[in-house]
Amino acid sequence: MGFSAVFRPGMEDLGAGMLVKNRSLLRFCEDTAGFHTDNENVGLRGMGERGLAWVMLAWDLAVYRRPAYGKDLTVTTRVRQTNRVHSWRDFTITGPGGDLLAEATSRWIVVQTKDHAVVPMPEDILRRFPEEPGGGLAGWRARRLDDLPEPEAQATTGIRRSRTDMLGHLHNLEYLSMAEDMLPAEAGDPGLIDVVTLRFRNEVRAGDTVRCVLSSFEGGGRVDILGPKGISASVCFGREI
Repeated sequence: MGFSAVFRPGMEDLGAGMLVKNRSLLRFCEDTAGFHTDNENVGLRGMGERGLAWVMLAWDLAVYRRPAYGKDLTVTTRVRQTNRVHSWRDFTITGPGGDLLAEATSRWIVVQTKDHAVVPMPEDILRRFPEEPGGGLAGWRARRLDDLPEPEAQATTGIRRSRTDMLGHLHNLEYLSMAEDMLPAEAGDPGLIDVVTLRFRNEVRAGDTVRCVLSSFEGGGRVDILGPKGISASVCFGREI
């Protein structure tokens, strides 16, 4: 069954023109997923008591009408599909009148907190979240990103503790911010690009050094973030989903 939460964007959520940035829209979605799982005692606390945690593998976001400051947003989430390893969760973001503003989809796994090893999806999660196809970007499936031309720009940065999550990893939305910083000025406000794709591969931690590599293609750009284990994440801007 779907679950909804209401958010009112604040100052830190805004980009140019007092419009809500992608990072905030995805944060609202992520929090809604957390509230949904909390209701079934398989959220942060419930999973933590079992020595388990949810880990994000992918985000896709498509904004149709950019939300603006001062308007409440309703985020609704449903579990589209779950198998023995992965769970696909969809989101819709609507305005005060119920008009559709954006859609997102995500892919998750469950890991052990002690060693971050992937574990089979617990049976009670399979029972508690029946599949609800048709919500969000329902046609999306995880796929490899296409090869792109030679890099146009590179930058190296260290990972600070303030950017990590409860598992000690670089938080998934920090990758988005790092990638946005790589886009050229002519791209405009990087937080307001209407189509964004994120894929996560290998963790990075506080103290690690990462290399951000920008490549461009017609209509958009891609940033690969490379850590000690190779590509940690890839972020695409402006690619049609």
